[in-house]
Amino acid sequence: MNDKFHRAARDGNLLLLKDATRKELNAPDEDAMTPALWAAQLGHLEALRIIVGRGSLPVPISRAQWARGGGTPWTGRQFPSSSGILAILDTL
Repeated sequence: MNDKFHRAARDGNLLLLKDATRKELNAPDEDAMTPALWAAQLGHLEALRIIVGRGSLPVPISRAQWARGGGTPWTGRQFPSSSGILAILDTL
């Protein structure tokens, strides 16, 4: 899998994220993390706004769930709250 959008979310690379499709932004990496979760966990608020604004679901999903278009019953709100990044919660 090409994880350039996961790296962009981790690094806060806004230009690259603006070029991503919804499908690319909803794709989980090998850790079942989506670009939205990486941005939220690392406190990249502007990156998260772009990702969510482009239609990304801020939930962790498995590759099988992603292929079926599903998600998990819990949301990505757990990541920023556990790391103390409260501004992210408004975006999610």
